[in-house]
Amino acid sequence: MGLAGLDVATMLGIALFGGLGALTRFGAQKLWPTTSLRIPMGVLGVNVAGSLIAGLVAGLVGNENHVLSSLLIVGFCGGLTTFSTFVVESVQLAKARALPAAVLNVLLTSILGVGAAVLGLILGTAFA
Repeated sequence: MGLAGLDVATMLGIALFGGLGALTRFGAQKLWPTTSLRIPMGVLGVNVAGSLIAGLVAGLVGNENHVLSSLLIVGFCGGLTTFSTFVVESVQLAKARALPAAVLNVLLTSILGVGAAVLGLILGTAFA
């Protein structure tokens, strides 16, 4: 047994899935550049996608202690989504006197992220 009752294989799986999520985020940031509105689309995209995936898994599994939810939500989505980058980019936009873009980035990420999580939970619960 490892930390908090998790076995070593599950902990290694979380680390592996977290690494895959981080690599996916890195690729998305390279593929989806900042728009003409100065919105960092790669970070917005992965945060919304991660919210959808986490909601879907939570709806399907229905148990946060389930190994699949640990691998996908804690591991993959934890590595994929990035609150810190979202916040830093929003602050940098504001410092660069692009306050409308900063506010739009915060609103889009918040509204689309919550909406995606709700949609994922609804779909996951429907197919569970």
